[in-house]
Amino acid sequence: MSSRESGSTVNAVELIIYTEPVAKARARVVVNNGKAHSFTPVMTTLAESAIRWAILQEYKDIPFPAGMPLKLVAVFYRQRPKSLSKAEKLPVKKPDLDNYLKTLCDAMNGFLVHDDSQIVHIETRKYYGEPPRIEVSLAQAALEAAI
Repeated sequence: MSSRESGSTVNAVELIIYTEPVAKARARVVVNNGKAHSFTPVMTTLAESAIRWAILQEYKDIPFPAGMPLKLVAVFYRQRPKSLSKAEKLPVKKPDLDNYLKTLCDAMNGFLVHDDSQIVHIETRKYYGEPPRIEVSLAQAALEAAI
Protein backbone atom coordinates (compact mmCIF):
# COMPACT_ATOMS: atom_id res chain seq x y z
CA MET A 1 0.00 0.00 0.00
CA SER A 2 1.43 3.39 -0.91
CA SER A 3 1.61 6.22 1.64
CA ARG A 4 -1.13 8.01 -0.27
CA GLU A 5 -3.73 5.29 -0.04
CA SER A 6 -6.54 5.31 2.46
CA GLY A 7 -5.66 4.31 6.00
CA SER A 8 -1.88 4.30 5.63
CA THR A 9 0.61 5.84 8.04
CA VAL A 10 3.94 7.32 6.98
CA ASN A 11 7.07 8.48 8.77
CA ALA A 12 7.72 11.51 6.56
CA VAL A 13 5.92 13.81 4.11
CA GLU A 14 7.38 16.27 1.61
CA LEU A 15 5.04 18.61 -0.18
CA ILE A 16 5.38 21.71 -2.37
CA ILE A 17 2.35 23.98 -2.27
CA TYR A 18 2.29 26.40 -5.20
CA THR A 19 0.63 29.44 -3.70
CA GLU A 20 1.73 32.86 -2.53
CA PRO A 21 2.37 32.60 1.23
CA VAL A 22 -0.17 34.60 3.24
CA ALA A 23 0.36 35.76 6.80
CA LYS A 24 -2.32 34.80 9.30
CA ALA A 25 -4.48 37.85 9.95
CA ARG A 26 -6.18 38.44 13.27
CA ALA A 27 -9.86 37.62 13.48
CA ARG A 28 -12.06 40.67 13.01
CA VAL A 29 -14.98 41.57 15.25
CA VAL A 30 -18.02 43.51 14.08
CA VAL A 31 -21.05 44.58 16.07
CA ASN A 32 -24.42 44.16 14.39
CA ASN A 33 -27.67 44.92 16.24
CA GLY A 34 -25.77 45.00 19.51
CA LYS A 35 -24.23 41.53 19.01
CA ALA A 36 -20.54 40.96 18.43
CA HIS A 37 -19.60 38.59 15.61
CA SER A 38 -16.06 37.53 14.77
CA PHE A 39 -14.82 36.36 11.38
CA THR A 40 -11.58 35.37 9.73
CA PRO A 41 -10.39 37.78 7.02
CA VAL A 42 -10.98 36.55 3.45
CA MET A 43 -7.28 36.40 2.45
CA THR A 44 -6.52 34.09 5.39
CA THR A 45 -9.50 31.85 4.61
CA LEU A 46 -8.52 31.61 0.93
CA ALA A 47 -4.87 30.85 1.78
CA GLU A 48 -5.85 28.08 4.21
CA SER A 49 -8.22 26.62 1.59
CA ALA A 50 -5.46 26.60 -1.06
CA ILE A 51 -3.09 24.80 1.31
CA ARG A 52 -5.76 22.23 2.25
CA TRP A 53 -6.59 21.63 -1.42
CA ALA A 54 -2.90 20.94 -2.16
CA ILE A 55 -2.68 18.53 0.78
CA LEU A 56 -5.80 16.67 -0.37
CA GLN A 57 -4.29 16.19 -3.85
CA GLU A 58 -1.58 14.07 -2.23
CA TYR A 59 -3.12 12.66 0.96
CA LYS A 60 -6.73 11.56 1.28
CA ASP A 61 -6.29 10.64 4.95
CA ILE A 62 -4.16 12.16 7.70
CA PRO A 63 -0.82 10.37 7.26
CA PHE A 64 0.34 10.65 10.89
CA PRO A 65 -1.36 9.05 13.89
CA ALA A 66 -2.75 11.30 16.61
CA GLY A 67 -0.23 11.88 19.38
CA MET A 68 2.86 11.27 17.23
CA PRO A 69 5.44 14.02 17.90
CA LEU A 70 6.38 15.74 14.63
CA LYS A 71 9.15 17.90 13.20
CA LEU A 72 8.10 20.55 10.68
CA VAL A 73 10.42 22.20 8.18
CA ALA A 74 8.68 24.97 6.23
CA VAL A 75 10.27 27.26 3.66
CA PHE A 76 8.16 30.14 2.33
CA TYR A 77 9.02 31.65 -1.06
CA ARG A 78 7.23 34.91 -1.76
CA GLN A 79 7.20 36.89 -4.95
CA ARG A 80 9.83 39.60 -5.06
CA PRO A 81 8.18 43.06 -5.35
CA LYS A 82 9.13 44.81 -8.59
CA SER A 83 9.89 48.01 -6.68
CA LEU A 84 12.45 46.27 -4.43
CA SER A 85 16.13 47.03 -4.82
CA LYS A 86 18.20 44.15 -6.23
CA ALA A 87 20.54 44.64 -3.27
CA GLU A 88 17.86 43.29 -0.91
CA LYS A 89 18.31 39.54 -1.03
CA LEU A 90 16.09 38.46 1.89
CA PRO A 91 12.55 39.56 2.83
CA VAL A 92 13.31 41.34 6.10
CA LYS A 93 10.10 43.36 6.07
CA LYS A 94 6.57 42.34 7.03
CA PRO A 95 4.80 40.00 6.98
CA ASP A 96 6.47 38.19 9.83
CA LEU A 97 7.64 34.63 9.38
CA ASP A 98 5.64 33.38 12.37
CA ASN A 99 2.40 34.61 10.78
CA TYR A 100 3.12 32.63 7.60
CA LEU A 101 3.76 29.63 9.83
CA LYS A 102 0.47 30.11 11.69
CA THR A 103 -1.49 30.05 8.41
CA LEU A 104 0.26 26.82 7.37
CA CYS A 105 -0.20 25.08 10.73
CA ASP A 106 -3.88 26.02 10.99
CA ALA A 107 -4.47 24.76 7.44
CA MET A 108 -2.77 21.43 8.21
CA ASN A 109 -5.07 20.75 11.19
CA GLY A 110 -7.32 17.83 10.38
CA PHE A 111 -5.73 17.38 6.93
CA LEU A 112 -2.00 16.60 7.33
CA VAL A 113 -1.91 16.33 11.14
CA HIS A 114 -4.65 15.65 13.65
CA ASP A 115 -3.66 18.82 15.52
CA ASP A 116 -0.70 21.17 15.17
CA SER A 117 0.04 20.63 18.86
CA GLN A 118 1.76 17.43 17.63
CA ILE A 119 4.54 19.61 16.19
CA VAL A 120 7.36 19.71 18.74
CA HIS A 121 10.23 20.90 16.50
CA ILE A 122 10.07 23.64 13.85
CA GLU A 123 12.61 24.95 11.33
CA THR A 124 11.36 27.73 9.09
CA ARG A 125 12.68 30.31 6.64
CA LYS A 126 11.37 32.88 4.16
CA TYR A 127 12.93 33.89 0.87
CA TYR A 128 12.08 35.62 -2.37
CA GLY A 129 11.54 33.06 -5.10
CA GLU A 130 9.70 32.13 -8.26
CA PRO A 131 7.25 30.58 -8.38
CA PRO A 132 5.77 31.58 -5.02
CA ARG A 133 5.37 28.45 -2.92
CA ILE A 134 5.57 26.75 0.44
CA GLU A 135 7.89 23.77 0.79
CA VAL A 136 6.82 21.51 3.64
CA SER A 137 8.63 18.60 5.21
CA LEU A 138 6.94 16.85 8.10
CA ALA A 139 8.39 13.83 9.87
CA GLN A 140 8.27 11.96 13.12
CA ALA A 141 10.37 13.91 15.61
CA ALA A 142 13.48 12.24 16.96
CA LEU A 143 13.63 11.84 20.69
CA GLU A 144 16.35 14.14 21.95
CA ALA A 145 17.72 14.54 25.44
CA ALA A 146 16.19 17.51 27.26
CA ILE A 147 18.62 20.32 27.98
